Amino acid sequence: MAMVANAIIAGIRMFMGEEAVTWGDVLRTDFYFDLLGPFVGGVGLIVSVGLWHLQRWAWVATMCWAGINMAQALWAYWIGEPQYAAMVLSVVIVLYLNQRDVQLAFIESTRGIIRDN
Repeated sequence: MAMVANAIIAGIRMFMGEEAVTWGDVLRTDFYFDLLGPFVGGVGLIVSVGLWHLQRWAWVATMCWAGINMAQALWAYWIGEPQYAAMVLSVVIVLYLNQRDVQLAFIESTRGIIRDN
């Protein structure tokens, strides 16, 4: 669900414009909002479907996405425009996906193993 929320927020940012997004100043370009915003939102939705189906590639993509989001949020914090929600969401995603049971579920689904609980 956090990945879906992240993808939807990325899509909404594109439509709201640069005034509504504090980290728009970090990027200093309309290119992101015009071209990459919808692309990132679409990729996020595709990855969230992969997560729903326990695909290992989606786990890896989400970890990379969260890492990029954390780096960007830390940069925004450094320049004086903290994005606490982005930081918290990224940390929650990383902590959840690194739980042993969650990792096992992704590994087992990749190998076709079915566990009975």
